[in-house]
Amino acid sequence: MTHPGFRDAIATGRDWAEAAGACAAALGPCGGPGRLGFLYVTERLAPDLGGILSLLREATGVETWVGGAGTGICGRRREVHGETPAVSAMVADLPPDSYRLLGSLVRGGDMPEPDVLDWVGPVSPVLGIVHGDADNSQLGWIVEDLTDITEGYLVGGLTGGGGPGAAVPTQLAGLPTRGGLSGVLISGHVPVAVAGTQGCVPVGDYHTVTETSRAAIARLDGRRPLDILCEETGAHSREDLRALAGVVHVGLPVGASDVGAFTVRPLMAVDPRTGWIAAGARLEPGDRLCFVRRTQEAAETDMRAMLKRLRARLDGRPPRGGIYVSCHGRGPELFGGRDREMTLIAEELGDFPLTGFFGGGEIRHNQLYTHSGVLTVFR
Repeated sequence: MTHPGFRDAIATGRDWAEAAGACAAALGPCGGPGRLGFLYVTERLAPDLGGILSLLREATGVETWVGGAGTGICGRRREVHGETPAVSAMVADLPPDSYRLLGSLVRGGDMPEPDVLDWVGPVSPVLGIVHGDADNSQLGWIVEDLTDITEGYLVGGLTGGGGPGAAVPTQLAGLPTRGGLSGVLISGHVPVAVAGTQGCVPVGDYHTVTETSRAAIARLDGRRPLDILCEETGAHSREDLRALAGVVHVGLPVGASDVGAFTVRPLMAVDPRTGWIAAGARLEPGDRLCFVRRTQEAAETDMRAMLKRLRARLDGRPPRGGIYVSCHGRGPELFGGRDREMTLIAEELGDFPLTGFFGGGEIRHNQLYTHSGVLTVFR
């Protein structure tokens, strides 16, 4: 399927060769100066990334590919989740010399290659389409460092496959790799637009942590956190609290502002006796948080609003191509229908070449998110 200079395809099969072969046949020969391929596979195919890469290179003539493995993949109006062998790809027609591959950065303080840094200066601000290893505990620092070093804007997500300690590649950056943050940096002269959807909505005001005990939050605004949680959610009994599991989470504001984006962490436990709560993040006195609710209705409303804002920025013109990264906690688990997020994108922005994946977290600007979706489009 084509669109001025961009091609996309998504395919399933009984094994990697059948899925990749069908994807390659749909793309057809499309090599040329500036062509950059994006490739995503379901986790089952992570061990076969090398073979899939070779097949696509030979069939399409496109040499340079980036991407990785996710719990699911997506394409134009379609999602594939679970154990099904599946491949999604998009070939972007970009100006020659408009991008540089980013080799794997494994530790905080790791730097891109000197020739990459030399290239960045004249074309900044750059866009980084990156993929991080979910098992790397330093990934948050690596993302922040790369943003600072390049003065760029990062988008992407966390890949996986094979489990902790496995020597299975989960990413592509020219060649299969794993363990760190890798991808591609794209010149600021290439017109793009980025938009994000949170998928959760606050159920009350922001509060200040005023006391902690080990990993637990002992006081919010000087009060028992559980009392505030019950007031804002309407919970009155243990049964009500149990019903909040997986629905109500903790939102941490990004930056100093109490409005706009927030990162979501799970509400791990509550103690009815002490009124303490535990969140999936280490918080200290002075930190701010709010309680947020994740529902299908809230997620769909927020995603439609995000897409409408993006459509206005595009002046009504369909994108040339796009990459969508979503949380594995979204998809059919949240929306019910298997292809719901892709359908929403098509309904609001029209049909255009699209690829992407579902992973264990999302990257936007210099932050790691969960329960969110990040859409990057080429204008």
